[in-house]
Amino acid sequence: MTGSRARRGWIGLATAVVGAVLLPACVPGPLRGPVFAPRVGPASVVLPLLPDRCGIASLPPMVGLPLAALADVTLQGPLRAIWPAQEVTSEVQAGRLNAQLDANGTILRLFCG
Repeated sequence: MTGSRARRGWIGLATAVVGAVLLPACVPGPLRGPVFAPRVGPASVVLPLLPDRCGIASLPPMVGLPLAALADVTLQGPLRAIWPAQEVTSEVQAGRLNAQLDANGTILRLFCG
């Protein structure tokens, strides 16, 4: 084989190998390996109770107060307000404070996650 014919031969071989490896990924079929799909649903069902990593123990009693009362408090991390019938994902951030609220914005429960 001459130089250019040899190069074309290698290019053709490389294309065939790459096609043989990648083509099965394009064909629909059963999924292989774990697939992460966060659960979605009510906070009381989806989110587990976690140890205090969000500083909840250092907060004054807040249950029964409006959500705006949290504006006067220094938080260690982010705050997530969870309204009635709002669905949340099962994504957990240990340092995040969750405030479960009623329809009027009154705090029903505080928990980490």
